[in-house]
Amino acid sequence: MQHKHLEQKIAKINSLIPKLDDFLQNGFDNDYAQAFISDYILEFKKECNETEIELFELFKLNVKYKRFSIFGSMMLTEFEEYEEFYKIGNLESDLLILIKSTKEIAILDHEHFEIRDYISKNFEVFLDLIPVLISYDKLGYLGEKYTIDIKVKTLKEIKKILKSEKYYSFFSYSLMGV
Repeated sequence: MQHKHLEQKIAKINSLIPKLDDFLQNGFDNDYAQAFISDYILEFKKECNETEIELFELFKLNVKYKRFSIFGSMMLTEFEEYEEFYKIGNLESDLLILIKSTKEIAILDHEHFEIRDYISKNFEVFLDLIPVLISYDKLGYLGEKYTIDIKVKTLKEIKKILKSEKYYSFFSYSLMGV
């Protein structure tokens, strides 16, 4: 059942990623659009059919990508395992991690090796955030202005998914500066 659940989440994400026509209709050059779109390719492969496996492990085994842009300069990259966490991506030079003991997604400061911000309570919630974050980013990449209304609407969607101020503050600051 977990397999179908992950497949549905990936399908939802892929339905919202920028498409070539989105860029071409907004006057962008084909080469620019193709290069940009290459950061948005999640490929679901059924390489592991285990049913009693955590969603994160299933994702690692079944989803292929080079790198995947999520929100501004936040990007999923190839996963790396460390003693206390998995590095799942970057936010600029900082690390986007999954903490093994709590299952939370957080940003780890690369200089001080301390948690800078918490992103979500677990990997499933993180996957649920990705479509909202991609939809927001896509507006800017296509040349639309980030109005206060768009920011507030996005934050409401994020808050509904996160259900906790602990995880919400990063997005509130990133979008509104508060």
